[in-house]
Formats: sequence, structure tokens, C-alpha cells
Amino acid sequence: MVSTWRYHSFKGVGLSKPYTPLIIVAVGGLICAIWFHGQLVLLALMTGYVATGIVTRIAGLIRRRWRRAPEAHVV
Repeated sequence: MVSTWRYHSFKGVGLSKPYTPLIIVAVGGLICAIWFHGQLVLLALMTGYVATGIVTRIAGLIRRRWRRAPEAHVV
């Protein structure tokens, strides 16, 4: 399905860069959370991903409305 809403594609995530220990611990924690509470964690991840598209869309609408401020008509 093709969507006109913007979502992050994660294509720019480079796997060749060195990672900090905090990222390794976070990824390990995520894997453990999926292992022990799979349905709940995956539902939360999907909901968060969908919410980012909705928030991005709303922010774009607000930004466009602010840019289209009414201009003063000079006669």
C-alpha cells in the first residue's frame, strides 16, 4: 500500500558506525522485552510508529497554516 503521509524509512541508519554501550544495552533490553512480553511490546512499537506519521502530518498542517498568514492589502 502506498501512503502520501510521511514516515521514517530508517534507510539512513548506518550499521558500520561504532555504537555506544548505552545503545547496545537499549537494543538488548528491547529484545528481552519482545521475548518476554512480545504482543504488548510489538503493539506499543507499531502504535508509536503510526503515531509519528500522524504527528508529522498534523505538524505539517500547522506549519503551513502559520506560513499562510493573511497579508495586508495595500491599495
